[in-house]
This record gives sequence, structure tokens and C-alpha cells, in this order.
Amino acid sequence: MTAYDEYAAEKQTIEGLVANGYLIARVNELLDGAEAIFVKQGAEKEKVVLRTADARKHLSYLVIAQQNAAGKAQ
Repeated sequence: MTAYDEYAAEKQTIEGLVANGYLIARVNELLDGAEAIFVKQGAEKEKVVLRTADARKHLSYLVIAQQNAAGKAQ
């Protein structure tokens, strides 16, 4: 699998969870990537391990967007 294919698969997983109403609850940086915990009311937590730097950057963008949306809703 190429680096782009790996990134695309990770991005698709993240986007799928967000599209299904999951919110990013926690991100833990690890030596070999990042672990993101997604939560949805009435559903179990979902854990995603991101190994590519581009997927982690995309996750950071989504965290900031989620925080901005929460700030505007208040």
C-alpha cells in the first residue's frame, strides 16, 4: 500500500465517523502515530489509530472546526 493509499484509508475512516455524528473526544499522540477516540450519544466509543502524518493533520483540522462550532453554538 502506498503512503497516499494509507492516508486515504485513514481519512475515509475519520470522515465516515464524523458523517455518522461522532465527535472527537480525545487524541493521544503516540510514538508511532496518534490514537483518536470518537464518541456519539447512544453509541459505543470508536478508537482509530492514525499512522500517517497527513491523517493526523486532517484530524487536527477537524478538532479545531469542532471547537469553533461548539463556540458558535453557545
